[in-house]
Amino acid sequence: MKINPLAMCATIAISASFALNAKTNQLAQFMSNIEGSSITHQDYKKYVKKTVLVGFEQTGYQGKDVKGSLSSTSYSIPLSLSEVDVVEQYQAALEKSGFTLLSQCSASACGSIASMANALGISAPFGFDETQEFRSFAIKDDLYVTIYATGYDKARNLNVQVVEKRNNDSTVSVDKAYIDSLIDKQGKYQIPNIQFKFDSDELTESSGKSIEKLATYLKSVPNQNFYLVGHTDDSGNAQYNQTLSKKRALAIQTQLSGLGIEKSRLVAIGVGEFSPKKSNASENGRLSNRRVELVKRTDLL
Repeated sequence: MKINPLAMCATIAISASFALNAKTNQLAQFMSNIEGSSITHQDYKKYVKKTVLVGFEQTGYQGKDVKGSLSSTSYSIPLSLSEVDVVEQYQAALEKSGFTLLSQCSASACGSIASMANALGISAPFGFDETQEFRSFAIKDDLYVTIYATGYDKARNLNVQVVEKRNNDSTVSVDKAYIDSLIDKQGKYQIPNIQFKFDSDELTESSGKSIEKLATYLKSVPNQNFYLVGHTDDSGNAQYNQTLSKKRALAIQTQLSGLGIEKSRLVAIGVGEFSPKKSNASENGRLSNRRVELVKRTDLL
């Protein structure tokens, strides 16, 4: 199986003078384009100080501090793809797009999975140290990308991070290009950092920022309508789970309405446990399955 990398890589040679937001959009399309993959975790921070892994020394990892936006996406990738196959295809596409390889490692040269995960700021994925593949890239001193894959005989894991150097801005904003690209490719966008109180449709206080960002995005596409689709794991009664998932979708709809989004643009639906992303056999799988997604409607176009 081959990754379907950036369609633009086959037809467009991107120069370093291209606008960064255009590059970010093209990168986002690429990141969501692995056939048979599924997103297990997403995180976006508008402004952080991120230590990008740019080299390896005898005394440890070599990092470079970059201040700007951070997009981190983790995927489950098909077992038919090896870790090195995934990473090398990313590398070829990124280098063709004008990125420079900063650092790389394979297997034990990367250290342990736990130490790599700590250096990247992610949860340690399941896998064997000898399966590790890592690359980091940059364009000028403006845009950095890291690719990290590992796994074992029953799972393949991939983490992609994009750091865009920028000045701080205290206003709430979203990476519209990134969300648009996911919706265009998958028809949906999993709302990140949404949490509810246990067995309840009451949103936690920490969810507020994510709701604000979603409202900002929805205001940027005023003529588009969506479904808000709630999902649960399969713990407990199926009918109860379906009802709870709809209540949670309705809770987000209500919050968005309070931020100026017309309720008529959003239809809240609960599908409960019937559309899992991952197996419910593990806690990590159940966590991935508890989510709310923004699904683009095309029936009203």
